[in-house]
Amino acid sequence: MLRKLYDWVLALAASNRAPWALAAVSFAESSFFPIPPDVMLAPMVAARPDRAYRYAAICTAASVLGGLVGYAIGVFLDEASLGLLLASALWLAWMMHQAPFVHGWLTAKVLGLLAYIVLGSIALRRGRTSTVRTVAFAGALLAAAYVVAVALTKDPLPFRI
Repeated sequence: MLRKLYDWVLALAASNRAPWALAAVSFAESSFFPIPPDVMLAPMVAARPDRAYRYAAICTAASVLGGLVGYAIGVFLDEASLGLLLASALWLAWMMHQAPFVHGWLTAKVLGLLAYIVLGSIALRRGRTSTVRTVAFAGALLAAAYVVAVALTKDPLPFRI
């Protein structure tokens, strides 16, 4: 399934609507889309090096706007959106034929996502004092960094020395 999506995004990079498609993919990727805009950006820049900065600016601006929308979704859609985030992670694992409690790295990602959801909820709504909210916010950022590191290394202990 992801391979078809990847190929579709790569085909968009070759079309005459590529800058608009790059903006759409960058916007969507910063909130929910599983394919990064680099898949489009690299071939577009390789084909037209003279437009590299223009393409990078489009990608950056659209990504920031998408991130703001993602933030608004998290703030205004309450905990329902966080449950949806967890459900989508489990659905994606199922679609990729990866069992969360069979593969250690995937289990670590799901548990890191749960930590992110709980800490984010405390940071945004449930923390009674600013100190508690600040500590929870820092913890949520660390949990997000951990999830990304696990995803990149496919290792439940990505920070080994």
